Amino acid sequence: MTAVILLSGCTDYIKQVQDFFTENSDPVLRRAEPYIKPIDVENATLRAMAASIVKGGPTGDKDYQVNAIYRYIVEHYSYYSDPRSREYIQPPYETIAIGGGDCEDLSILTCSLLENLGIRTYLVLTDNHAYCLASGVDEGKLRRYAEQSLLSQVAADYNAREGGSAMKAEDGKLFTLREDNTQAAIKGGYVWYYGGNGSKLSDPIISMDWRYEIESSSPITVYVVPSKQDYEAICKGQPFNFYPGTDAKNVVSLRDSCEGMSTNGGLVIENDGNNDAIVKVSIKKYNYYRTDGIFKDMNMTFYTINNQTCVVLDTTAGKYGYPGLAQKSQTGERIAIDPVTRQYYYLG
Repeated sequence: MTAVILLSGCTDYIKQVQDFFTENSDPVLRRAEPYIKPIDVENATLRAMAASIVKGGPTGDKDYQVNAIYRYIVEHYSYYSDPRSREYIQPPYETIAIGGGDCEDLSILTCSLLENLGIRTYLVLTDNHAYCLASGVDEGKLRRYAEQSLLSQVAADYNAREGGSAMKAEDGKLFTLREDNTQAAIKGGYVWYYGGNGSKLSDPIISMDWRYEIESSSPITVYVVPSKQDYEAICKGQPFNFYPGTDAKNVVSLRDSCEGMSTNGGLVIENDGNNDAIVKVSIKKYNYYRTDGIFKDMNMTFYTINNQTCVVLDTTAGKYGYPGLAQKSQTGERIAIDPVTRQYYYLG
């Protein structure tokens, strides 16, 4: 009985001794241990930080959480090289305090935050680089989250450059919103045009959506036309084009919309009567931008480990980085190590 109790009490010690000899006899683990050891997989402070980062997203959505943690790192932390004298490995708390680190430091922090949300990770080491893998992701869902993050970054940079907040990214679309309120007095038999001629709405703007409200003191006719040339044709009594469903005749109040307009279309208001019409117009103009160029080189790298899809998280990629972006400069074997079990895998 005494021997059994003694052995039971020594279980943790025996495991530590076994781990020590394994790590010191296996060259891969011996090399990896200084980088694996600082990964903190169970810490209340890091868990609270990770929960704060993903707050507001779909509950329990692993793909959202992986993308959110990754984007937080690349947006808020800078790359700093080690001191010239030696390899300096930071635990997560130092990286947070400093606001940056090298590839190992940023990967250690990323693994720690994800692990504290219950997401399995691997630290990948090569001859000249380190990064993280997040396990159990859905490629399609993760791509959608990553694309939305890139669009949001484009919008943020545009607004910072232009000194405003006009550009937004929603539902995979990039657009600017402008609201105009104007008023016109239209004589009987005259036509008024509100819109563009294409000179200011060119590539990368590809289409417009308009929401408009019109109030008039006298009955008017309204069209939304694809070009200023169509307005000119109306003025000359010639045939013209207009967007289907946008014609409204003899109205004094109108609330409508037109989607998918060409970039040089506009609103035409015609006073067919003898009285002057005082027309008040409120318009919300959504200018949609081309986004295909942003994603044309968006190649995402995944690996399969233990029948789970794992995505590359390279935190040195900068603010236009995304989950799955793999640096091409890495050399040597790529070895993924589980920070909890110390099992490792060679990546093809």
